[in-house]
Amino acid sequence: MVTPMRVGIVGVGYCRRYLSSKWEWAPLSGDYKLLTFTRIETAPEVFKGEAPYIVGLTEFSEGPRVLAWVDRAVPESTVKVGVKLRLKPLKLEDERFSYLLTTTDSA
Repeated sequence: MVTPMRVGIVGVGYCRRYLSSKWEWAPLSGDYKLLTFTRIETAPEVFKGEAPYIVGLTEFSEGPRVLAWVDRAVPESTVKVGVKLRLKPLKLEDERFSYLLTTTDSA
């Protein structure tokens, strides 16, 4: 589950425009709709060994949008605008993290 912070006093937005010290954790459903995607054939040097891969821009049912890699286990033929996906935290080396989009079946 992804749990971003939001401004507690206004109760809306996951946005930097509300300058307030009153933040609260706001669990999100984890259900996303794919808004757009692209298949990367020629990757930047740092991701050269990963190509080809797909990245997608998704939107939570609650509003926030996230750009993430699409899991290689997701059949490329099923990656279409409007498809429902789930966001999965992905731990990387050196204590870094990212996100991975998976099918609703594999989350």
